[in-house]
Amino acid sequence: MKNYFIDNNSFLNQIYDFVGLGYFDVPKYEDKINENAIKTPPPDEESISRLQDFFEPYNKKLFDVLGKGFDW
Repeated sequence: MKNYFIDNNSFLNQIYDFVGLGYFDVPKYEDKINENAIKTPPPDEESISRLQDFFEPYNKKLFDVLGKGFDW
């Protein structure tokens, strides 16, 4: 598995394959292009816990396919 910051196209194509999308190359940008300018307060602990519980089985399946886990 490639690291996103070393080879983002290869990394992203593994994700596209997982979700059933076709492959395509992502253009390289030196600056941030997708930063949301809207500033919001941090989420509360209950919301974080509920989201983690909800996404846990989906994340496990994704991590199994990718052969690598993330701590999000």
